[in-house]
Amino acid sequence: MGALAQDLGLSTLRQREADISESEREIGKSPSHWVLFARNQKDLGNLVSDSRWQPIPETKSAPLWTDDFSNIFRVLRAFAARKAG
Repeated sequence: MGALAQDLGLSTLRQREADISESEREIGKSPSHWVLFARNQKDLGNLVSDSRWQPIPETKSAPLWTDDFSNIFRVLRAFAARKAG
């Protein structure tokens, strides 16, 4: 997603909600990962200053995913290398 946003010149924000309480699980909430794209950072409004939202880091190692290129193994290797390093 980060490589796609970079290629298109878009601003991004993401939020991960991984810690779900037992009471939240009981009412059906599950972990989630939210991603926003906008033409300009100002279009993201007040979310830019909300600490729960962070820009998607720029990525140099992950290839751009397109209809012409969809090598899932290369993308997963790049992601794993980034996590390990």
